Amino acid sequence: MSIKFPNLKRFFSLFLAAVMMVSLLAVNAHAANANKITDYGDAYGHWAYEALTWAVDNGVLVGTSEDRLNPDGYLTRAQMAAMIDRLFGTYKSADISRFTDVPRGSWHHDYIAQAVHMGTFAGYSSSRMGPNENITREQAMVVLARTVCLSSAGNSVLTRFPDRNQVGAWAADAVSAMVERGYVSGYRDGRLNPKGQITRAEMAQIMSNIFQSVHDSGNLTGTYRDTVLVRGAVNIQDGG
Repeated sequence: MSIKFPNLKRFFSLFLAAVMMVSLLAVNAHAANANKITDYGDAYGHWAYEALTWAVDNGVLVGTSEDRLNPDGYLTRAQMAAMIDRLFGTYKSADISRFTDVPRGSWHHDYIAQAVHMGTFAGYSSSRMGPNENITREQAMVVLARTVCLSSAGNSVLTRFPDRNQVGAWAADAVSAMVERGYVSGYRDGRLNPKGQITRAEMAQIMSNIFQSVHDSGNLTGTYRDTVLVRGAVNIQDGG
């Protein structure tokens, strides 16, 4: 396989795609989703409609009922773990018996176990995961930065946000990395709102910003604006 990299962004995209092709040959059955965005009446006309469509089409986001997607509902930690696992087609689990609030048999047990094995999720303590707690925007950005192995050149990019001082020191590098790459832009009033709870639509939008393309099979050729997620047997070819 010969791949030319005319710019760094394309290099990052295809390099990550190649790595993921090796590690994600098996796609978890729960990644498949027969539902369509038109099944959910509360998604029509939503500001994040395109991102929600992407999330539903790729099996990342499922409804809270047969006809409701609940895009403006707050996302729990367990729901975020599920979204990541569905997107990446994870299938290997860690032993999470130490987390007493994630009982075996709960709907989110396997999702949490897979996210922990993947290295994207960590508990609040050695025994508490907090799966049913709403996840904050900065927490979500840290998880996503871990997921795609982002690093930041510095925190100066945050100076444009009036609430930049609310970003926790532990999250600053990850938040900066997400902002640097344009995956997160903040609200219309200029705030980043790092301590605010993230909605299902906001998470779908950020994930869509990162993964414009998801390839499950066939050939991958050409230049892509953002990271390409490869699942299954995909032949990566040079588009130059």
